[in-house]
Amino acid sequence: MKFLRFFCVSILLLINGGIVIGRGTDIRLANGTNLCSGRLEVLHEGVWGTVCDDGWDLSDASVVCRQLGCGAAIEAKGSSYFGQGSGPIWLDNVGCTGNETSLENCFAPPWGSHNHEHDEDAGVICQGELNLIKMKLVNGSSECSGRVEILHEGVWGTVCDDGWDLKDAAVVCQQLGCGAAIEATGSSYFGQGSGPIWLDNVACRGNETSLQNCFAPPWGTHNHEHDEDAGVICQESHSVVVIMISGSPGFIQTCVVVTEVHTWSAEVSEATLVTMRFQIFFCVLILLLINGDIAMGRGTDIRLANGTNMCSGRFEVLHEGVWGTVCDDGWDLSDASVVCRQLGCGAAIEAKGSSYFGQGSGPIWLDNVGCTGNETSLENCFAPPWGTHNHDHDEDAGVICQDIRLVNGSSECSGRVEILHEGVWGTVCDDGWDLKDAAVVCQQLGCGAAIEATGSSYFGQGTGPIWLDNVACTGNETSLQNCFAPPWGTHNHEHDEDAGVICQVFLAVSEATLVTMRFQIFFCVLILLLINGDIAMGRGTDIRLANGTNMCSGRFEVLHEGVWGTVCDDGWDLSDASVVCRQLGCGAAIEAKGSSYFGQGSGPIWLDNVGCTGNETSLENCFAPPWGSHNHDHDEDAGVICQGELNLIKMKLVNGSSECSGRVEILHEGVWGTVCDDGWDLKDAAVVCQQLGCGAAIEATDSSYFGQGTGPIWLDNVACTGNETSLQNCFAPPWGTHNHEHDEDAGVICQVFLAVSEATLVTMRFQIFFCVLILLLINGDIAMGRGTDIRLANGTNMCSGRFEVLHEGVWGTVCDDGWDLSDASVVCRQLGCGAAIEAKGSSYFGQGSGPIWLDNVGCTGNETSLENCFAPPWGSHNHDHDEDAGVICQGELNLIKMKLVNGSSECSGRVEILHEGVWGTVCDDGWDLKDAAVVCQQLGCGAAIEATDSSYFGQGTGPIWLDNVACTGNETSLQNCFAPPWGTHNHEHDEDAGVICQVQLQVSEATLVTMRFQIFFCVLILLLINGDIAKGRGTDIRLANGTNLCSGRLEVLHEGVWGTVCDDGWDLSDASVVCRQLGCGAAIEAKGSSYFGQGTGPIWLDNVGCTGNETSLENCFAPPWGTHNHDHDEDAGVICQGELNLIKMKLVNGSSECSGRVEILHEGVWGTVCDDGWDLKDAAVVCRQLGCGAAIEATGSSYFGQGTGPIWLDNVACRGNETSLQNCFAPPWGTHNHEHDEDAGVICQAELIAAPTAAAPTTTD
Repeated sequence: MKFLRFFCVSILLLINGGIVIGRGTDIRLANGTNLCSGRLEVLHEGVWGTVCDDGWDLSDASVVCRQLGCGAAIEAKGSSYFGQGSGPIWLDNVGCTGNETSLENCFAPPWGSHNHEHDEDAGVICQGELNLIKMKLVNGSSECSGRVEILHEGVWGTVCDDGWDLKDAAVVCQQLGCGAAIEATGSSYFGQGSGPIWLDNVACRGNETSLQNCFAPPWGTHNHEHDEDAGVICQESHSVVVIMISGSPGFIQTCVVVTEVHTWSAEVSEATLVTMRFQIFFCVLILLLINGDIAMGRGTDIRLANGTNMCSGRFEVLHEGVWGTVCDDGWDLSDASVVCRQLGCGAAIEAKGSSYFGQGSGPIWLDNVGCTGNETSLENCFAPPWGTHNHDHDEDAGVICQDIRLVNGSSECSGRVEILHEGVWGTVCDDGWDLKDAAVVCQQLGCGAAIEATGSSYFGQGTGPIWLDNVACTGNETSLQNCFAPPWGTHNHEHDEDAGVICQVFLAVSEATLVTMRFQIFFCVLILLLINGDIAMGRGTDIRLANGTNMCSGRFEVLHEGVWGTVCDDGWDLSDASVVCRQLGCGAAIEAKGSSYFGQGSGPIWLDNVGCTGNETSLENCFAPPWGSHNHDHDEDAGVICQGELNLIKMKLVNGSSECSGRVEILHEGVWGTVCDDGWDLKDAAVVCQQLGCGAAIEATDSSYFGQGTGPIWLDNVACTGNETSLQNCFAPPWGTHNHEHDEDAGVICQVFLAVSEATLVTMRFQIFFCVLILLLINGDIAMGRGTDIRLANGTNMCSGRFEVLHEGVWGTVCDDGWDLSDASVVCRQLGCGAAIEAKGSSYFGQGSGPIWLDNVGCTGNETSLENCFAPPWGSHNHDHDEDAGVICQGELNLIKMKLVNGSSECSGRVEILHEGVWGTVCDDGWDLKDAAVVCQQLGCGAAIEATDSSYFGQGTGPIWLDNVACTGNETSLQNCFAPPWGTHNHEHDEDAGVICQVQLQVSEATLVTMRFQIFFCVLILLLINGDIAKGRGTDIRLANGTNLCSGRLEVLHEGVWGTVCDDGWDLSDASVVCRQLGCGAAIEAKGSSYFGQGTGPIWLDNVGCTGNETSLENCFAPPWGTHNHDHDEDAGVICQGELNLIKMKLVNGSSECSGRVEILHEGVWGTVCDDGWDLKDAAVVCRQLGCGAAIEATGSSYFGQGTGPIWLDNVACRGNETSLQNCFAPPWGTHNHEHDEDAGVICQAELIAAPTAAAPTTTD
């Protein structure tokens, strides 16, 4: 049957040239050079017609290419590029975000609505081919579980389970289209295979598109037999079919995702589309990234010519033995980033066009190069065939790269620091080299925060000159050249003191690219939310549970048009039930019931195929087909069983600055009382803020911060996990139990309430919380202050000239030290002059007079005002007016005047524009989130939350000035977006457009980067504090009466006596911690009701509350030892994934048991670990295994003294999430190339406050 289904899909592909994934929008490409290029034609009402090119762009083309299985879109064509079609013009002003799986999911006016003829027929040119390793799963219960077998050299073989884990399984499941990985099996779980064992020690990161992209020894290398064949259990229900369609000139390989839903159909429900988004998106990524035949080929030699140094110049490529240039069409920072990376020149500063470095000669080899910015070589980027171009050498592309790089590290974000000066690469001496200096290097290279500043040639000795010594950065500089240092070449040591850095985020993408992508990614999330909202059920969905045992269980019923009806159970799962339980205030969902478990309802069946993610705060935010659409009767009515009774505690905040801050007061037994601050922390505050609808918690206040209350003190020692829906669901002693008075009343400060949907609040919670935390932690004095007035002087127009700043009533200039295009971009944006063309120095516009107010300005380029950029104190500088900075901006100063009318704040409302002295509105044709983003940005209202239409904020009056506005989202003003002439429109005021903008947070990107370490430190402190109120160190645990060492009744040793744990509240999160602590892998099941038999002795624990992330049960919350309300008939147990086989390890010569030299017991002998490749990820595994919390530092060079005996391990390479060091990759035991002077060590989290000092270390063994 499966073969017939796949055959059916193949026939559909061959006949229609595409695949119909949804509700029957058939499309095809006509008159192109192959099956993946041509004029777009759509089948509607049995007639093929064309699409008008109004608003047609690469986002729309991407959807078409994806739907046809033709990979990424190369170009969106208009003006009948592939010839004029005939018949009806079915669509116009199509508005795709680019993420849709089918054209049917894109916005478009009604069928047949258009305002042009066939001279504007749209077309597309799509990318190419797919070449995936062939793989299958054998001997499982379905096509998505079984033994992994791979076809290599024409022979099927297996994979050995050494190092095989959930990340490897994830790649297999993903590649096969089987969703997420549930389990990575070993020990021939699905039976022993036969034939060769092709792979062993596979080490995937989990995000590869194919197993062939993971690290592994050469094919056929292994050290075990088939008794260790690896397997996987995937999430089920999806399959990937690779279908080859013959055609001229070659063939197209198409990735097709098909899903089984009860019965096979080429028409898949919209709910299924939602669940398939990730798989389809992944499939498209594969088509984009694995495309060797139409990419440039292997071994591309490149060079930069005619620049100022080795890392700048005109970009040239060697092909067929001849050097040629690259045309600048589509040439941007992503392409430049790949070139700079390939040349070893650090991050890309600028992508140059228009023969900026002079015109080249010879062939123009490449045009329309399309890199994502993550490629390691230009050969991996897409480009048309060699020699294809449509311009001459006046458009030769070039790049300007960073003059700093990291050498000899484990990635491009760690290594020896080298600087390019006078055309020669040299090193930096480690005198005075510290974390602040390292922070500047990491930030400059786009590698996140600095983890460690290394010295003593940690990454090996360099060669050549030692360019810098005694570098002294503050940590806020944007480049190492802005830090204080003696003159170039001044030093007093040799290369044995070369400095290096280890950065926090090992990015394979430049910071510039990340910054560029942030806005798009944020927009993508918002668009998905808005799309789901537009097709969701609408506002104010009333729901109830009927026929259950209490108010929190029963048949699910929905009120629509005044009539109660049921919901069909198709696709009904725990995610949907979670939303229902949350909306009803009934806690977590226990079970999603179907098949009329609570009896058949009556009346209409309002909903079917409901598709919640589980994070929505209300069912109205979930996807569902139109009201009343269903294909079953009441025998499939859905129901839920929720965790708790509906009984929300009443609560208020008193004496604060708003309804979202103040002293916490609770109504109990008809009397308002307070909460004592013992143990009161951000998790408790989070529950209060969430319950009151006030967003995230900013601060948990104590010591009667908002004044002392009166009346009873109802609660004390509250202990929330942070995920509860109400404070009553948190653990606390009985009502009225406390040991303090009102001088310790607790309070909260919640996030500023946003006028956006709750679904959006949930999605944005982390970002907003992160930003506000930064605002709290940072001293604003390092910024320039509010209301910085600026101007340009002595230029050719209002948008060019010498940059001047008004401070203390006096205009002054800015010194050009560190002045670059990022700084100029902020100035041009603030003045409304469009993009920055050039950042000028050396008094290009003449010397100014008066004070020099600023120097070493450090903008990232994303700030909306210069006041958000870093700069030293006013008046600090080291040069005269001969270095006055200036800018040349793109356009004249001519900002359109705009306002928002009839909204709830100045950042929401109907958009109105002043033109020719008259205020008018904007028509909503084509109005989307990109247009709204420009409005919000221009008005200083942050990001756009929603683009409203249909006169959402009421109808305006006067002229309708604009219609069919088409912004990219990056414009600084609405006037820079495309739109028909002023006053051109085809509707009335019933279609007035509006926007809802985000609350603007005044924090610069530079500040975000700078403060990462402090925030990380703060989190560690919070962890330590939480640890102090946990049960304490040294909780010994065991499993009894199970089938192996990794299953059984949980028993805990306390005061020398073994006892059990009661199963109240015992769940998979708790079981996960137990399994992790025992080294037994993931938790399979949390068992209760004395599943493994009743224990004896004391019941030590009850109501254990783990989040699932703790490394030991001692870090979980629980009531005092021996507190319980049941007997041994409720003893808890666990079933873990794997057998117990932990390596024995200890830390020696440190200041405590959680710091010291790492020593391992192997073959009965203790030995050390060599520090080659030893980093924070390896240290994290050691600290976790020893129950010492997170890793603070990975030490090398025998930091804790030289050990003795064998050196058991070298070149250890952990991912950081292993449960034991033995699960990390490493060469065979005893293999090493150094002596004990390189013994590795660790400092774990427990040592954060009492870190090792210069005093002589003591031995702990």
